[in-house]
Amino acid sequence: MFIAGFSYDRMRKNLTLVNSNWTRKHIATSYGIKSVCVNPPASGFFPNLPWEERENGFVCIGRIIPWKLFEKIIEIINTVRSEIQNVHLHIIGIIDEHRYYQQLLQQVQTSPWISLHTNISKEELIKLIVRHRYGIHAMKNEPFGIAVAEMVRGGCIVFVPPNGGPMEIVGGDIRLLYETTEEAVRKILHVMKSHDEQVSLRTFLDSRKELFSPENFILSIQQIIKQFSK
Repeated sequence: MFIAGFSYDRMRKNLTLVNSNWTRKHIATSYGIKSVCVNPPASGFFPNLPWEERENGFVCIGRIIPWKLFEKIIEIINTVRSEIQNVHLHIIGIIDEHRYYQQLLQQVQTSPWISLHTNISKEELIKLIVRHRYGIHAMKNEPFGIAVAEMVRGGCIVFVPPNGGPMEIVGGDIRLLYETTEEAVRKILHVMKSHDEQVSLRTFLDSRKELFSPENFILSIQQIIKQFSK
């Protein structure tokens, strides 16, 4: 950094944009830098498929790497299935760690209720999202979590850990946050068995969809540039 002439003092004078308030807090703690949060856009057109036409299953999305904790998600949904047998799971991702992928593949091959989709197109991804009622995410302390934003934009009720960007994407709603497998199962079963809770959560998450649209991202950047240019 010395050879490159890097300067923290100069950096602190920059306008720094971050992808979540979680990241903003850590940038301030680590570097003493004030920053502005601008959520990245979950791009694509997400058709508004009626709830009644959606499958009673889950999607989870992410690179096939250990810290995405797909095995925890499988354990959660498998436990949910002990009470609601017709529930299934779609794991969607890009293979980044082949050893972990092989371990995951072995688990999927012995569980007919799990489907594994790798390296699919954005169009195929969106079709899978909007065809299902629920989404789930397990990575802890993720700086943003574009997959969660995609599931929210696709009309899913999404369950996430109580930290990082995913918690912010679902508005910090306690009904959607879980720490342990047992807590996740309890909250998922409560929602799946309650029509009123489903309506309430869908209404709440629908109100957040536009926060992660490309149009909102463009508008936010334009406003920040205007403010910074004054």
